Amino acid sequence: MRKRTAPLTEVKALKQTVLTFDQAITTGISTDMLLMLLIKQMKQGQVDTNGSYRNDYATSDLYLVPKWSARGNFQVAVKVEVKNHVLRLRTETFKKTLDKQGFGLVDGCFKWLPKSNGQPLFKVGGIKNHRNLTPFLSVEELDQFEKTKLGIMNDLITGLGEQFPEYFKMFPTPCEVPLAYYQRPKLSSTSQVWQVLGENQLHFFANYEQPDVLKMTQFLQAKTVQSSRFKELKISSTVGKQPVDGLNIQVVADLDDSHYICGSGKRVVQHLTLTNFSKLMLKDEKWDLLDDTAFQMMLYQLGIKREVMTAQLQIPSEVEISAASQFRYLMLDNLADKKSESLIRVTRLTVSATGKLSFEKGIFRESDVANTELLKTAHQIWASSTRRHSYLVGAIQSDTNLFIIYGTYLITVPDSAKLKAHLVAADGENRLSRSELITAAQATVTVDETGREQLVQKLRTLDQATLTVRQANTVLKLNWKTKLMQAFNNQFFEDTGIWLHIPVRQKRFDAYWAGTYGMGLLELQGRHYYFVGNHQLIKGKQARAIPLKQIEVLNSSRPKADIQAIFQAFESLLQVDFVRFNRYTVIPFPFKYIREYLDLEAHLAKEEASLNKHKTR
Repeated sequence: MRKRTAPLTEVKALKQTVLTFDQAITTGISTDMLLMLLIKQMKQGQVDTNGSYRNDYATSDLYLVPKWSARGNFQVAVKVEVKNHVLRLRTETFKKTLDKQGFGLVDGCFKWLPKSNGQPLFKVGGIKNHRNLTPFLSVEELDQFEKTKLGIMNDLITGLGEQFPEYFKMFPTPCEVPLAYYQRPKLSSTSQVWQVLGENQLHFFANYEQPDVLKMTQFLQAKTVQSSRFKELKISSTVGKQPVDGLNIQVVADLDDSHYICGSGKRVVQHLTLTNFSKLMLKDEKWDLLDDTAFQMMLYQLGIKREVMTAQLQIPSEVEISAASQFRYLMLDNLADKKSESLIRVTRLTVSATGKLSFEKGIFRESDVANTELLKTAHQIWASSTRRHSYLVGAIQSDTNLFIIYGTYLITVPDSAKLKAHLVAADGENRLSRSELITAAQATVTVDETGREQLVQKLRTLDQATLTVRQANTVLKLNWKTKLMQAFNNQFFEDTGIWLHIPVRQKRFDAYWAGTYGMGLLELQGRHYYFVGNHQLIKGKQARAIPLKQIEVLNSSRPKADIQAIFQAFESLLQVDFVRFNRYTVIPFPFKYIREYLDLEAHLAKEEASLNKHKTR
């Protein structure tokens, strides 16, 4: 067997045929495959002295390894894929291995190397219950931008255009799609939650035989007593060994803790795990418990759980309840393993005009004959989502139509090329002169003439005749939020092409951020999608991309009109604050109530099974 590094011309058993791109496509080599070959050549290959392309120790998948990504015995890489004309970047974690072969780092990407190569080798595998992420976006510094998925995507697209211009009739680029509907609505007020939870008693309880759990329970109860915000809301607290009627918080070691108690009757129980909340005990004594986002969300969960148990909405406003009552909500889960015939559970929630909740459940197999309206509807949904069951999120049912929601791997992408161009202009290592700063300050148009003169005098005190942008910002300590300083920044950019402070999050650059803020509906290749972005300005970073969700109406002769007709009511179900803290929710909020209902049912069944097991001993 020949070594993998042998040139193709030396491998006599191989028959080589030169194809044009058009010929390659007719033989089954897709444009996606051709594009990946070009990306691999650009990132993983070299051209040897004979002018032949080589990709020694190649891997079937392309993993790019950013310089920042080492994590001790672990290494983070970004997997590059092209599927259905969509460029996908996925984060993978690798761990060190002593195997004879493995992934090794060569020129910024992984290759398949022998141990004899003398460098650390890795295999796929991460840390249990921990997921490494590559940030989606950063507009703080140029080097930070280049470490993000958006920066990597921009580098790949730009590189293809620069290195292989003659290969493309049309260069790969993010697809621009006009919006059929767009709005940037306000988020509902958190006061709705506190109006419901206010003037109540919180009862903390735990098993006293678990010292760490008991210590955490007593700590939380003490913090509620100290909290000025709890006092304002007139929320009192007690502590004990068992739940009481009303609102309870049980502290448990983790979700598998054998002392886990479900709520029932008038006893509403929300669980707080030591593994997730023990870090609270390390904080400074002066902080208020309600300043902690995770604890606030836990209280929101407690309120929602009470509404599920009492079958009555209280937290949503009258407008939100009215919008929710226009639909019924269906969630389908496959309870069977992959080798068995699908066993589908359907759960439907109906919300009345007064906020009453009504849950229905059913179970069926694909081969079953549906004998109820609920099962017939569920059959329709499941049958229509063939090959997409894993992407099925749920469905909403109006009086006349059935709308199905799917997850997708499509995302919204801001204008990466323009963002990078401005980041280059704002790079901290860009050099400028004192005279350029003074000239720009003198030319700045502003009503604050006194402030402008003070700025000019401050610039004249600079010791250095030339310096970098970073040095200028360090020495001058200017406040870029004032109108004067923004006008000065604009003037300096107009004069020199250099930004003293990156301004791309300002309103005048909104065109760069399509799909990042608000909510929108769009049509792409005959399919309808919606996105739910941020409701306020990002603070320079965005951890995750904004996904597109597909919405489909069954058996409609005018799907576009039907979807647009319900979208305003649909959108109002995404504006609530009590599902995702200080963010819109991505699917209508009643689905949160279905998940809580199913979770409660599952834990009650588990608790009952445990009791029956003890009885039979």
